[in-house]
Amino acid sequence: MKRLLSLIIVFLLLLLTGCKQKAYPDPTSKFYVNDYADALMSYTEQEIVAYNRYMYEVYGEIQIVYATFMVSSFEEVANYDKTDLFRQWEIGKNDMGLLIILFFEPILIDDYESETLVGYAFEIGYNLEPYLPAGYLGRTTEEIFSIEDYADITDLMVMHLNYELLNKLYVDLYDETPIDYDMDLFYEEMMDAPYIPDDEPNDWLILSTLFDGSNTSIIFIILFALLGGGFGFLKIKGGGGSSGGAGIFKRRR
Repeated sequence: MKRLLSLIIVFLLLLLTGCKQKAYPDPTSKFYVNDYADALMSYTEQEIVAYNRYMYEVYGEIQIVYATFMVSSFEEVANYDKTDLFRQWEIGKNDMGLLIILFFEPILIDDYESETLVGYAFEIGYNLEPYLPAGYLGRTTEEIFSIEDYADITDLMVMHLNYELLNKLYVDLYDETPIDYDMDLFYEEMMDAPYIPDDEPNDWLILSTLFDGSNTSIIFIILFALLGGGFGFLKIKGGGGSSGGAGIFKRRR
């Protein structure tokens, strides 16, 4: 009995020690979107998961992952070690991962609590950097986040950026046809979309998003059905990346 009690105590101490070593939370069940600031609509999260997960499951290398955090001021951003977070989540296979962190400050608009984007950061896997250089990421993000028509609508900024990053990789790395997207249509669909519970990604929503009538999408759906009708056998997790590439911290203009 004493030995059993000692083993339980040792186990609890090890568990507590492991928890203390983690400076950041584990990724959410969605993995590709970790909206700790509650700044994105559920439809946007589902779209990002659908597109980004599809690229990884089909090509087996690149994971583009988003995280949002609330800060009291931009100066607090310096407390976040993006390399440590990248490594903790093990983003991308063979260091082919990209972590995009968005920082928000709380604001009051007509006595309504909201948030505003004040800065962003990138951590690029060493082997992905030649395809998504730090300079390209900085310029592209600044251009998209400065579009006046978006009127500070974070969902439009983030989804537009995501489409552009995916298309650059599809064209430059995989020699594939880029995604044909329309941000006005995305906005309409986002506003009309029903509420989606904040739990595991809806696999059928993912399939409907990706289906475009092409042979590739048809084959993907057939495989989906043959393998049990769900992505449960493909747990969403990091591909084992440890970074080593470039990084960016930038205040939003």
